[in-house]
Amino acid sequence: MSYRPLPSYLTIKESSLDGLGVFSKENIPIRTSIGCYSHIIIDEPYINKELQRVNFGGFINHSKTPNCVLELSKEYSNNRRKRLYYKLLTIRDIQIGEEILLDYTKELCGLTDYKDEEWMK
Repeated sequence: MSYRPLPSYLTIKESSLDGLGVFSKENIPIRTSIGCYSHIIIDEPYINKELQRVNFGGFINHSKTPNCVLELSKEYSNNRRKRLYYKLLTIRDIQIGEEILLDYTKELCGLTDYKDEEWMK
């Protein structure tokens, strides 16, 4: 067995939106989990939040018409730290060659201290 940083049906290539993006190499059905996107670390009692994108999360571009959403998949806690893990879930069928997109303002701004416009920079 060999390590694959992406599912076999995804690839990273140049995006017309911004820099590099994640694209489908196969048709992907609606409600498909296409991997772990990120996790939030919350340090208590200070309630500091830190977003850490994992795997290919840093290559997912923003769109006001996304084809994916984030869904909470796991939550771990210890005395002072909580980790919330999110998976990337398709909200419609995705066709071969289509870019994987999230609405950052909807999906990420509520999870972090960022304001909507900061995701657009």
